Amino acid sequence: MKTKKERRILVYGLSRNHIVIATYRWDFLEELFISKLPMLDLEVFIRDKLNTYSEVTYVLPCTESKYRVRFKSFRVIEGGDILVYIEKYCRLINAIICLLETGGLTNPATGILIGAPDKCLSKGEEL
Repeated sequence: MKTKKERRILVYGLSRNHIVIATYRWDFLEELFISKLPMLDLEVFIRDKLNTYSEVTYVLPCTESKYRVRFKSFRVIEGGDILVYIEKYCRLINAIICLLETGGLTNPATGILIGAPDKCLSKGEEL
């Protein structure tokens, strides 16, 4: 069994149609994954997509309660620390979800980044 030498955090957010997942090692963003929501088991889907999945220790939900526990393999961050972690790590996730939901992230015809609504930029300021 592989031991986890360093703390890694899986941060995720869900919208109506998408999931945005990032893994961080301390303050460094290691991996970012954006996808349409799968019909299968979300944990199995993500395990197959993320390279750093086996190294994750903690999970941090940005768009739902930490008690929902979609990823049973990881511990949730407890106590008052969760507010600090949400402020620090959910900013990027929430901005991307806002962009996806408002159609400001990509142009479906070209796949190129296009204008972002002001409300999304304010969610992601200081990225």
